[in-house]
Order: sequence, then structure tokens, then C-alpha cells
Amino acid sequence: MRVTQNKVLHHLSINNESVELDCVPFIDVSLILDKVCTLKPRKSGGHDNIQNENIIHAGPNLAVHLCLLFNALLRHSFVPDDFRFGIIKPLLKNKHGDHTKVDMYRGITLTPVFSKLFESVLASLYSSFLYSDHLQFGFKANSGFNDALFTLMESAQYFNKRGSKLSSSVPSSMLAKHLIKCQSMA
Repeated sequence: MRVTQNKVLHHLSINNESVELDCVPFIDVSLILDKVCTLKPRKSGGHDNIQNENIIHAGPNLAVHLCLLFNALLRHSFVPDDFRFGIIKPLLKNKHGDHTKVDMYRGITLTPVFSKLFESVLASLYSSFLYSDHLQFGFKANSGFNDALFTLMESAQYFNKRGSKLSSSVPSSMLAKHLIKCQSMA
């Protein structure tokens, strides 16, 4: 691995003299291999039709090439157009519900595996610089609907105890049902 890393560094340094190598973190093959191990099998591929299994079973040689590619992308501050392209597919929320209603579907975006892998590598390199608001509940580890609902209910109780009127719009039918149930118990 160390020999490969030295070859990659040497190749990048001769082909890009203007970029100072110390200012951009180096992506090594072991990081790529670690991220490949986190890919889940049997997931739909993006518009390029490359599946996770293709990457998982490709072996360490592909990891070396991806290492070269990802380091070059970082050094040149470039993201290929194909990495930014996704296909939005409707996914039925409840197979027993009325499939003719639009609100029974949610959209999922199918993106290329290489794009997901590059995002995962970037997230591991720059995670210490990335943060979100403490009131952000969706798309965040160890957070979700229950946390958002708890915050909403506590806020509502806070304002109700002080005699304030509270109005809100409810984006989800699931949340609306839960709020009605909580209101009837009060």
C-alpha cells in the first residue's frame, strides 16, 4: 500500500506543480477500500447502471484507480457532470395503501456509485468542518421523526402554559394523526 501511495503522490506532484500538496488532504487506497466495504449490495445503480456489487467485487486494483481519480478531482477542484446527475424514481410508501394517490409515494434519487463513494470519502475527510443546526432532525445520524415530534410538543406545551396561541402547518399526515391523538389525550 505504501508503495502505491508514494507512486500516486509522485504522479500528482509532477503533473500539477501549481497546487501545493500540503493544502489538500491525500486520499489513500485504504480509505477507498474502507468506504467500498460500507457499500450495501442489492441497491439500484444510477444512470450509468453500475451497481454497488461491481465495485465491491472489483478488488484492490479498482481502489488504486479510484484513489488516483479522487485525488486528481480534489487537486483540480473538479467534479464530473455525471457525479451531479441523478434519476428520481417514485417509491410507494405503503404497499397496502391506495397506489393511485400521489401522497402515497416518495421520491428517491438514484445516483452513480462512484459519486456516492466520492461523497463518502469527502465526508470522512472533512466531517470535522461540517455541522448542522441542533434543530435539524432529518437526514442526520441518531435523529429523526421522534426527536422532531418531541421538540414540537414541548414547544407547544411551553406556549400553551403561557396562554399564547400557537399555529403551525403540518407537513405530514403521520404527524397530523399523532398531534390529533395527543390533543385528544390532553
